[in-house]
Amino acid sequence: MEARGDEFVRWDHGTGSPPPFVSVIVPARNCERTIRDCLVSIQRTDYPVERREAIVVDDGSTDLTAEMIRGLPVRYLRGTVGSSRSAQ
Repeated sequence: MEARGDEFVRWDHGTGSPPPFVSVIVPARNCERTIRDCLVSIQRTDYPVERREAIVVDDGSTDLTAEMIRGLPVRYLRGTVGSSRSAQ
């Protein structure tokens, strides 16, 4: 897709090939109040579902961030800055 003002146009570029696969990385830390709305907004885009993914990278939230994304089709990675686990 390419943007033209406020409007998105389907990807084609004359090739007939599908749009590129897109990963949307969502950094999070203590985002229980906003994370669900953010992820739902990503899901509501008209970009083909089979050509996109959302990945939440949680930097050690101590609130209900993880619980707020349960049931949503996202990958969830949790770690803390500076830990060996977050580098994996």
